[in-house]
Amino acid sequence: MQYSFVIEPPTIDKMYAGHILSAIWARTYDSLASASHIIVIGYSFPENDGYVKHLIMASLADNDSLKEATIVDPCCDDSYKSRIKWLLDLLKAKKVSITFCQQTAKDWIENQMTGFTTS
Repeated sequence: MQYSFVIEPPTIDKMYAGHILSAIWARTYDSLASASHIIVIGYSFPENDGYVKHLIMASLADNDSLKEATIVDPCCDDSYKSRIKWLLDLLKAKKVSITFCQQTAKDWIENQMTGFTTS
């Protein structure tokens, strides 16, 4: 089996890759709509990625079991937080506990793995 890569740029609609990614976007919606804890690692939430913004807003609005959200990014500064005000407002309205981790993905994962051992 041969694989090829597809990069879906930040856009208002994700039709660039057409049917290739449509199943993935549908599964993303289902996963976000049923999650009790979401973890966002390293996503910058670009302002021009309207499709992902809509997907997140719609799926989380339909989620009655979400209790926690963790956002991991080394740039979790005030500018970043103002860019995702729409998300923070939605999470706060749903009484979701929000944790910001101003770390790289590697550092955050290593911290999460502390105490785990391999056999």
